[in-house]
Amino acid sequence: MNQNLTILLSKDGKLAYLIPYGVIRNKYAEKVRDLIKKNLKGIVDYKGMQLFPNTVTSSIIILCDTEIREDVDYYIRKDEIKKKVSKSFLTGKWIFEESHKGRHRFGDYFKVSNSVATLYNDAFVFEAKAEDELFYYLDGGKVEKEIVYDAASIKSEKKFQNTQKRDKIIFPYKFTGEKVSSYEENEFISKFPECYLYLKRHKERLLKRKSSEGVQWFEYGRVQAINNIFVEKLIISVIVTNGVQVYNVGSASVPYAGIYIRTLQNAKLRLEDAKEILQSKLFYEYIKRCGTPTTTSSYRISVKDIENYYF
Repeated sequence: MNQNLTILLSKDGKLAYLIPYGVIRNKYAEKVRDLIKKNLKGIVDYKGMQLFPNTVTSSIIILCDTEIREDVDYYIRKDEIKKKVSKSFLTGKWIFEESHKGRHRFGDYFKVSNSVATLYNDAFVFEAKAEDELFYYLDGGKVEKEIVYDAASIKSEKKFQNTQKRDKIIFPYKFTGEKVSSYEENEFISKFPECYLYLKRHKERLLKRKSSEGVQWFEYGRVQAINNIFVEKLIISVIVTNGVQVYNVGSASVPYAGIYIRTLQNAKLRLEDAKEILQSKLFYEYIKRCGTPTTTSSYRISVKDIENYYF
């Protein structure tokens, strides 16, 4: 890919382009940002505004020409704020607004991770219709309790608050000491015949997942997070709307959506400290500056965003 737009524009050429907001924030678009940065003249930011009916994607306009400059004219359309931003600050994801920055980096005290990725929650997450000493009973079969844990997500925690019933999740792995490892398929059949029969009903869909290499059809689609989840933890959604919701979900739960947070070994802060930080007004203001707008009032955040917050 070319290093800049100069050779693509005519001598006095200019480019104005309406693009999704993710182009200036998301990792996948980093090469695009590198291409336009040298020739970037201005940005019109439409976050907090819905430009097109029935479309929730937030948008920006980028303005480029052949004149090379050190600053970018940045205009927040909703608030009618104009300012210049040095291009030297445009590294990684592009953030044009300064925020409060404390002395302590959140990621130096807490481990922030994405949840497990089954890639087909319908096969693994369920609501038990009944139970006895050995089994959970559900639509389409029964599952051995030994292989089932509480399912943790913002949605399931809200449901628990209203119904006092927790969704459950199949965790198709075994423990070798403190490490999680895979079952051989015959071993899984022998140890959990009812769970195997239940998952087999979903086998066709499970085989169609874009799973990581080496993943067996009855396992999660990716192996991320499976070794570090059985600790005390918090969960937070990747989409934040009008404030941050944080839940304590305990050690005997499997987070299957969103982001979870645990303390680092020998860290001086507790999970309750993390919860207080994440629910603070300063953190929410930080999200509005560095998150990717998804609607007029919602922002998508990443693990890195949370880790790199200074309090």
